[in-house]
Amino acid sequence: MKICLISFDFWHYDEHIVNKLKEKGIEAYHINIGAFTHKNFGARVKNAMSKVFIGKNLKHEKRQNFIIDSLKKIGKQDQILVINPESIEERVHEVIRNYTDRNIAYLYDSMSRNPAQHILHFFDTIFSFDDEDVKEHGFRKITNYNYLQYCPAEKQNPELDLFYITSYDTQRLQKLNILINQIDDLNINFKTISLPEKKLEKIRLLRLLILKTSISLNSEPKIFLSSRYRKYTKTQK
Repeated sequence: MKICLISFDFWHYDEHIVNKLKEKGIEAYHINIGAFTHKNFGARVKNAMSKVFIGKNLKHEKRQNFIIDSLKKIGKQDQILVINPESIEERVHEVIRNYTDRNIAYLYDSMSRNPAQHILHFFDTIFSFDDEDVKEHGFRKITNYNYLQYCPAEKQNPELDLFYITSYDTQRLQKLNILINQIDDLNINFKTISLPEKKLEKIRLLRLLILKTSISLNSEPKIFLSSRYRKYTKTQK
């Protein structure tokens, strides 16, 4: 079976999916659009001038064409998985659709944050973690994935009872504040990381984070809650 993953994998997060597929004997390919860069300094200057004077991002256009060129090299696939498909132009989706009998999309963000209604018709199956999007658009519900190796509970020595990491979102933090109000009297150690770092003075969470135990890099919490994240994490203080 031949499976191709298409994504903007700036942080080499998605490549773990391809590696795992290869371990299972699948002929897997990764079209990493994020790895496409300018060939030289002259190309960077040309792109900068283009953006300033004619409002055209040549790098973006070349990245889109990079997908098409890569598909021409690897040929037709049994399945293609596109992560964050809204970042790819419709003309490119038309080409992708012709290179597989089963085209799959995985939405890292909700439709309210990254609208993708205009390209949904290109896919046979669409996965999403967002409950509202699943209900409204008929997506298939799926949780986020973590590529870290499994560690049995008996080998863990957690210093925290609860650890939560999330990308910054006002509504999400408001709900988190409600959760904190519920567990504040349980006398448990917990910590939260929000990305990117934002001012949280108006949220009661900030006071609690200052009081909680710092997480050890050599231990895991008893309960780990996570929203999708792809960038370097910095603890709120």
